[in-house]
Amino acid sequence: MKQGALVAACLLLTTQLSADPRIQVDPGGVPVTGTVGQSYSGRVTASKGVAPYSYTLVSQSLPTGLSLSTDGNITGTPTTVGIFGFTVRATDQEGDSATRSFSITILPGVAPLSITTTSPLPDAAVGTPYSQTFGASGGTPPYRWSGAAPGGLALSSDGLLSGTPATAGTFNFTVTVTDNASRTASSSFRITINPSALTITTNSPLPDGVAGTPYAQTLAASGGTPPYRWSGSAPAGLILSSDGSLTGTPPAAGSFNFTATVTDSASRTASRSFAIHINPAPLTITTNSPLPDATAGTPYSQTLAASGGTPPYRWSGSAPAGLILSSDGSLTGTPAAAGAFNFAATVTDSASRTVSRSFLININPASLTITTSSQLPDATAGIPYAQSLSASGGTPPYRWSGSVPAGFSLSSGGSLTGTPAAAGSLNFTATVTDNASRTATRSFAINVQPPPLAITTASPLPDAAVGSPYSQTFAAAGGTPPYNWSGSPPAGLTISTSGVIAGTPTGPGRFSFNVSVTDNSSAATTRTFSITINPPGLTISSSALSNGSVGVAYSQQISATGGVPPLSWSLAAGQMPVGLTLDGVNGVISGTPASSGVFIFTIQVRDNSGAAVLKQFSITVDEEQPAPASLTISTPAALPEGTAGAGYSQGLTAAGGAPPYVWSISGGSLPAGLTLIPESGLLNGTPSAPGSYSFTALVRDSRGATVSRQFSITIARSLSITTAVLPNPVFGADYQGAI
Repeated sequence: MKQGALVAACLLLTTQLSADPRIQVDPGGVPVTGTVGQSYSGRVTASKGVAPYSYTLVSQSLPTGLSLSTDGNITGTPTTVGIFGFTVRATDQEGDSATRSFSITILPGVAPLSITTTSPLPDAAVGTPYSQTFGASGGTPPYRWSGAAPGGLALSSDGLLSGTPATAGTFNFTVTVTDNASRTASSSFRITINPSALTITTNSPLPDGVAGTPYAQTLAASGGTPPYRWSGSAPAGLILSSDGSLTGTPPAAGSFNFTATVTDSASRTASRSFAIHINPAPLTITTNSPLPDATAGTPYSQTLAASGGTPPYRWSGSAPAGLILSSDGSLTGTPAAAGAFNFAATVTDSASRTVSRSFLININPASLTITTSSQLPDATAGIPYAQSLSASGGTPPYRWSGSVPAGFSLSSGGSLTGTPAAAGSLNFTATVTDNASRTATRSFAINVQPPPLAITTASPLPDAAVGSPYSQTFAAAGGTPPYNWSGSPPAGLTISTSGVIAGTPTGPGRFSFNVSVTDNSSAATTRTFSITINPPGLTISSSALSNGSVGVAYSQQISATGGVPPLSWSLAAGQMPVGLTLDGVNGVISGTPASSGVFIFTIQVRDNSGAAVLKQFSITVDEEQPAPASLTISTPAALPEGTAGAGYSQGLTAAGGAPPYVWSISGGSLPAGLTLIPESGLLNGTPSAPGSYSFTALVRDSRGATVSRQFSITIARSLSITTAVLPNPVFGADYQGAI
């Protein structure tokens, strides 16, 4: 029932039932309408009696949420839609009374916006992820939340308070919710963030130590309130610092136990017992024999190593001629003669423990030799080239010389550099001279190759999109231009011989294909390219939805373009008319509306790739209308006659049903030259041939009802004068000529 009808009904129900003519209950002062969720105020008054009056409710009931006070005030906030009739009795000071019936119509309204979550919030803990969702009611969803949360927490626009608290304490903050009509509601909240438990996280036993070897291990804790302070009695030789570092040099082997305690800044403590095993450290020479070979006349260096015992170590021994064993274990010098030599080395630790080992060293003779192969690595025309020549033996340092090809240079250090100008074979001779003026010579050859043919365009190619023009040019280097290109790109694209990939892609996806280039000397190379062809953007293409009527079947298709099928449909916000549903597979809104009104809602469509778009729609549902009269065709079956070659116009008319109407030919055929306009039912044109014609016209109304009628029309032959020339008259004679 519409609002105007409710008010009218309310006025009809308001009647005076007073039986005592000495007292009159006045009809004014009580508003006949109220709204759900909105404050209501009215007052019943009486006259002609002896004041003051008292008022009581004697029959039926007030709207839910309203109450009548003894002084006649009707107040409260209605909660239920409907028409409510009730009777009030007024009693004056002498006990006389009168009654009057009233009616109040409560109209639909919007519930007040409020935050339903209560304070305090559940406790949180420092360092522990926290999540709490705020709730609201009333107003017009969707809601948008805001507020400044405590450190480490954040309030998202959808009402989720989350994060990892960083500081313990009790915090107060305000949260505000805003509905879709910009109404707001705020509440203050309190949250307690507890510190995490103080715990020693280092496990026992601790890593082993070695007697006489420095040891370091850091103990760790978590929770509580940093900073931490450590204490405890560590094994001999080790110290536990206040920062948790256990350091020192254990003097003896064995298994030891001790207790460590950590205290946080709030004086909370945690303790743990630890075990540590100290292994003995035997003194050992770890360098193996024989030592690496030496070469006569060539500087030599090798360091002897030991482990265990009590560092530092002191070395001694008699090395071969030209070599010296230092106290730090380094064997250095320049061997004077070739041969195999044995010598003993002794290491002594700081505790005077000693250990000895015999070593063998081979000292090879040294002859000056060029060690670089005669055939040098290939070069490429136009590309810088660098190659180092090497020698061995003799007495370094070496000095190089030689007559190298044009464009190259040979440094005294043996570095051959340059850029060859053309392909071919290059030959030259290089000489090396050592520090004792000994020399060695070798011939060298370099094959210079032409620059290789290569495709220089990078893969993947820039993205393309289905239905959008695309163009990209491939590039190559090396070989012998000009180049000739070929390949098999995705559907809709082609590769020209000049290396341009262009066209309009027809299907989405990630594609791989080969591209080949051939130079003027028939050298060829191929490269695999990938390209991503994106689908066209997802869009809801439907615009406005048609209106509906209460109790009348309704069906409307919502369409979308683009995206990756299949599509899925859903109601994202708002409310559709009661009785209508949205098919999530094909996007059809269908059903039979149960109530009237204007309904605004948001539809979401999501494609198979996860892309989604939203669009707001509205449907106006009218009150149920009386059934229309039956659909009929009112134009007589025999249409007016037409003439071949002459313009003709005749309207077909219908009555009843639910306009607008749509006309069509369902049987027979119109005379050639005539057409039927579907929207107006107008039959017009210029018939081209005489004759009698019969056809059936069908009309359909906006509710889908149809009716048809067979029509007949005669097209007459057009009248014309066929005589072209009359006989000539004769002067003085009767004239006769026929037309």
